[in-house]
Amino acid sequence: MTRADSGRRHKWWRESELAYIRERAGKVPAREIRKALRVSREQLKGAVRWMRARGEDVDLRCFRPKTLVCPSCGMARALFGSEGVCEPCRLARRLADTEAEIAGLLPLLSAADRATYERTEAKRETRCDPMPASPRTAGMTAYERARAEERHDIAMERWQAARLKRLLKAAQKRKERVSKKVRGSR
Repeated sequence: MTRADSGRRHKWWRESELAYIRERAGKVPAREIRKALRVSREQLKGAVRWMRARGEDVDLRCFRPKTLVCPSCGMARALFGSEGVCEPCRLARRLADTEAEIAGLLPLLSAADRATYERTEAKRETRCDPMPASPRTAGMTAYERARAEERHDIAMERWQAARLKRLLKAAQKRKERVSKKVRGSR
C-alpha cells in the first residue's frame, strides 16, 4: 500500500514533536500524546517505530502502578490496613508496643529471673527467609522495568511483613512467659 492509496498525507516529524514523544512516552497515555500532537494512532506508532529504528528506547505503553506510597515509611506498598499505614509499619508498631510492655514487666521479676532474662536476651533468634533479589532490569524497556520494580516492591513488602510477624509472635510469647513468671513470683 502506498501513501497515495492510504488517503492520508505523509507526516513529516519535527524534532520538537519527537522530543515531546520521547519525554512523555510511557508516562502519559498515548491518547493524550496523540491529542496534543493532533496525529492519528498509526502516525504516532510510525514515529515510535522510526525512533526505535534509530536506537532510541521509546515505548508507548503507560505503566499504572498498583502500589501507593505509605505515609509512615515512604515506601511503595500494596497492603494498607484501616490505620492508613502499610502492613510492615503496622506490625513494626505492634512489635514496639509489645517490647515496651516486656520492658515494663522485667523490673517486676525477681532478681534471679531478671538476671536470666538479661543473660539470654542476646541469644534470641527468629528464623528468617532470604530477602527477595532485586530484578535484573538491563535490556528491559521502561514499561517492563517499571513492572519488574513494582513486583519487587510487592515481594519486599510481603517479606518484611512475614519477618515482622515472626518477630511479633516471638515477642508475644516472651511477654506471655515473663508475665507468667511475674504472677508466679507474687
